[in-house]
Amino acid sequence: MAYDNSACPHCRRLRDERDLLEEEVTQLKERMKAANAEDWIWPVEFGLTATETRLVQALLHSPRECLSINQIMNHLYGERAVDDVPIGRIVTVLICKIRKKLHPHNITVKNYSGIGYGFDADTKQRLLSWNREAV
Repeated sequence: MAYDNSACPHCRRLRDERDLLEEEVTQLKERMKAANAEDWIWPVEFGLTATETRLVQALLHSPRECLSINQIMNHLYGERAVDDVPIGRIVTVLICKIRKKLHPHNITVKNYSGIGYGFDADTKQRLLSWNREAV
């Protein structure tokens, strides 16, 4: 005779938890499909940190092809107290790290000499298309 686990309180609780988690996953997938460009979710294989992701998103969503270093600093650290903001070449270091991580995916961060950094229009379009395909 087979064991009927439908009466087991532990089994019922686990099934209820599973059902809740499945519903949450379904809702998250729907939100991702409906997400606009600013909610772009980076593929895990990019390996970007939270700060690197914010910087790339700023470049991606900039109406112009590039952002100045000051604009990038403001985007990354604008809400912080003055003494809590990194100094020096932090943007240059972040761009260097981002380039290394995105290079295997044929994504290039352009340097606009004396101005700043950015993505060209084709790269922006590819990144946005990549997001739609991933969902």
